[in-house]
Amino acid sequence: MPPPGWDEEVEEDSPWMEDYDGELADEEAFEEEEGDFEEEEEYADLEDEDGKEEEEEDDLESLIDEAEALIEEAEYERALELFREATERFAESAEAAYKLGDTALTLFANGVESSASWEDDDDLTALYEESINGFETALSIDAEDYQSLNGLGTLYMVAGNTAAAVENWERSLEINADQDEIEAALEEARGLLEG
Repeated sequence: MPPPGWDEEVEEDSPWMEDYDGELADEEAFEEEEGDFEEEEEYADLEDEDGKEEEEEDDLESLIDEAEALIEEAEYERALELFREATERFAESAEAAYKLGDTALTLFANGVESSASWEDDDDLTALYEESINGFETALSIDAEDYQSLNGLGTLYMVAGNTAAAVENWERSLEINADQDEIEAALEEARGLLEG
């Protein structure tokens, strides 16, 4: 039955009105279902992202824990490999980058003690650069990472660059003044520069 003309009044119980109301109700139900489905999809996506993030955090934590256990056994080279893996897989982790720099620093410092000239030793030079890169990467992620500044200060001190050590320790103490050990190292380094 064709719809009545625009100027005609439609009766409530008209068959055309029933069809129209039914179609409208069907469309509204479809839109509601579609909206619910989209909301469910968005929620599922968020849950998936949260689950992946938690899984990644667990993976990172496992790598760091495993590497730290190796450090306790003085297995620095194996620990360094794990920290390399951690920084490759989790490029946004300041902690992984710091720990890479710190472990490379330990190996560098140990090597410098038994080397006449570390600059002529390719392995030590590589460790020195890897340590700097680790600390600087951590600082690029978190500019307030005073531990990385401390690491840089120590690295420069071991390498014989006292002025750079002083600069990094001063920056570290600006961020966190409550570091007695760094304060003492800074005073000693300043004394070397003055003397």
